[in-house]
Amino acid sequence: MKNSSSASTTQSRPAPQSRENAEGIPLEAIAQRAYELYAASGFQHGRDVEHWLEAERQLRKDPKYR
Repeated sequence: MKNSSSASTTQSRPAPQSRENAEGIPLEAIAQRAYELYAASGFQHGRDVEHWLEAERQLRKDPKYR
């Protein structure tokens, strides 16, 4: 008979979260570019998704992330 306490000590860890988007662009780079777009827009609220998507689009064209 197995000792039930050994099962509780062997816990699997959750998989580490990816720090990149699906195209392999670092989330930090996207966030930085999105913030730059936010600042360039005069810090207009409510356009965060637009800025994020535009940042991704711009960085996909950057040879550094191809």
